[in-house]
Amino acid sequence: MMRLLPILTLVCFLTFSSCFQIETKHAIEQEEENEDKAIGTTPDDWMYFQRAYPHNQINTSVFKEALAQTKESKRVAQSRNVMLWEQAGPLNIGGRITDVVLHPTDVNTFYVGASIGGVFKTTDGGQNFNPIFDNEGSLSIGNIGLSESNPEVLYVGTGEANASATSGAFFGDGIYKTTDGGDSWTAAGLEESQHIGRIVVDPTNSDRVFVAVAGLLYGKSNNKGVYRTLDGGQNWENVLFISDSTSVIDLVINPNNPDIIYASGWERSRFPWQRDYGGVTSGIWRSQDGGTTWAKLQNGLPVSDTETGRIGIAISKSNPDVLYTTYTTNSITNVFQGLYKTTDGGDSWTQTNDSSLGDIYSSFGWFFGNVRIDPNDENTVYALGVRLYKSTDGGLSWNEITGTA
Repeated sequence: MMRLLPILTLVCFLTFSSCFQIETKHAIEQEEENEDKAIGTTPDDWMYFQRAYPHNQINTSVFKEALAQTKESKRVAQSRNVMLWEQAGPLNIGGRITDVVLHPTDVNTFYVGASIGGVFKTTDGGQNFNPIFDNEGSLSIGNIGLSESNPEVLYVGTGEANASATSGAFFGDGIYKTTDGGDSWTAAGLEESQHIGRIVVDPTNSDRVFVAVAGLLYGKSNNKGVYRTLDGGQNWENVLFISDSTSVIDLVINPNNPDIIYASGWERSRFPWQRDYGGVTSGIWRSQDGGTTWAKLQNGLPVSDTETGRIGIAISKSNPDVLYTTYTTNSITNVFQGLYKTTDGGDSWTQTNDSSLGDIYSSFGWFFGNVRIDPNDENTVYALGVRLYKSTDGGLSWNEITGTA
């Protein structure tokens, strides 16, 4: 028996060595394959690629665990009266602004969300801003929804939904809710949503909320579409799922009849070495029963094809039968395709005289796709892009109002 031990040990060693060599060879081959794919990527794509190695997806559970450990370390340090690090700058790292939400009755109070900088609040018309979201799980903000019936209630959707490389690297961890104007926050579900396109709160009921979930950017997933809660975020239901590669990027609600909702789908996927920002499932959907059933709208809108990209939509508060939508085309660059208008709640659409808007998105319309309407005048419309355009005649003519510094 004693003579067999060295032989068995040698066999085990050789077996382990052979398996280790195979695993090592596989890892090297995988690394070389990934490096080949990453050749020619942008710096932002390369940053994502490094964080996601070797599986092409960032391990969100590990990321959340690291955040939890950081928060716990900070809590323990504070409880022991241990000196903490103090911010010394720089102060200009909050990224682009993703949303601005105004208080419905106090013109001096509004909230600002940043792509990787959290949420800020001002109560003096913008003279001073205070960060109110720094202790939550993600500082990447996709959208903010404010309740008109109770302005102290806000919902914040984490994870910027614009399809840049940095959006994929700085994903969110769901919805947060405040009932005291941002003094305190609680997690309110949709933890796996990753990126939030829009939040709309029923103007008559702060517990009834609809969320446009863009979902996973770098790849396909089933956590996309429109989600609805009827109990203030305790429970959520996916009421519109288009496909595992189709995000919902924009969402509006009829202020006079909150059972009428419009959503714009955007077929998109991205990898560090490839992007595809268009597809046949991009389009506009309407629900007339509070989100339970949906129908895709057409009748004057562009027929969706493999190049149909990001779509933005806005509804008039003064006349909810009037909506405007902006379409893009080209699955790589999402260039401006056209701006369309309906005066019958979406049953039929006509293209506006938008020839002057041709280069509004330059060559990266996947970053824009937004249109806004003056709440008091259905004919005053703003088209947002690299430059800002305004129409005062319902889209018949447009003037650039960007201004220069």
